[in-house]
Amino acid sequence: MSNCPLNFVSNTETSIPTLTFNYTFDIIDAITTMEPSNELNTGISIKQKNKIPAVILNLGGRTANPNMALAINGKTTLFNLYDAYITKKSPKFSSDNAYSFVIEGFSSENVTGEKILVFIPLNPVSGNSDNQFSSMISALKSDSNTLNPTSRGINIDFNKYIPPDTFYYYNYKDTDQTLYNIIGFDKSSLFYDTNFGNLLDNLLKDKTDVYNSQVGSGDTATNTTSLYKSTTKSLNQDAITPTFEDNIYIDCQPTENLGVKENYMQATVKEAIGLIKYLEISFPYLIFVVCLTLLVIAIFSISYFLGKINPGGSNAPTVPKVE
Repeated sequence: MSNCPLNFVSNTETSIPTLTFNYTFDIIDAITTMEPSNELNTGISIKQKNKIPAVILNLGGRTANPNMALAINGKTTLFNLYDAYITKKSPKFSSDNAYSFVIEGFSSENVTGEKILVFIPLNPVSGNSDNQFSSMISALKSDSNTLNPTSRGINIDFNKYIPPDTFYYYNYKDTDQTLYNIIGFDKSSLFYDTNFGNLLDNLLKDKTDVYNSQVGSGDTATNTTSLYKSTTKSLNQDAITPTFEDNIYIDCQPTENLGVKENYMQATVKEAIGLIKYLEISFPYLIFVVCLTLLVIAIFSISYFLGKINPGGSNAPTVPKVE
């Protein structure tokens, strides 16, 4: 089986207005790091021929609440935050960034069967640069310019990492048949300095196997997939809950059907609303019919009862005739 596609020929994507991505993250208060290793075959969790080497970041401060919602044609899947990564092997769309920061989540309803990877490009700068990624660098890099094994008491907000911009999307099933929903951006406001870049270079050098992953250039040896782009920007929500729009879990629609608009959830909601409105209009008439029926029954019952006790009625005792 071929590797997950990472390199795309430009201008091959299809725009989808119904493709949306929303998110909200809790504050990360601790990070435990794991360096890439050929022996351990560590890296991004995708199971395939060649592992994607990466520095693995186990995150503290996660909760049971969903953190991301990916919607395609009205079908929404919720995801919980899991791990994060820093990798050099990342999707390339229109720019070739040196490194990417990757946020991984698992489906709230299908924990092992479906995941999401959000690739955020990191921008190298010479010297030091104070930006949203600076607190992450401080947490990861020790005074001796090595990787900190554990950092606690930190305060990192992933909500500030994701670019509020349109994004690319495609999906991929690995050798374990886990479906990966992959999101990528052209640019971000995250920067890393030369010293941190050198640290990453030392950690990840010689850890990258030959990785054949180009799509759209006629390379038949690679996995082929369709690339899509949103027309709306990613959005930071106050909360991602099961009542967020149509956020009821439905299996991700196959890639080949992404261009077909099938709004099953919306149709169901409209039918339910129509039934409610019909009941609201009909309710007074139903009450009137019920009350009228009860009144007729009551009148009949009273009449029958009075007939039973009325001396002049048919059931009254016969008085003997006096001669």
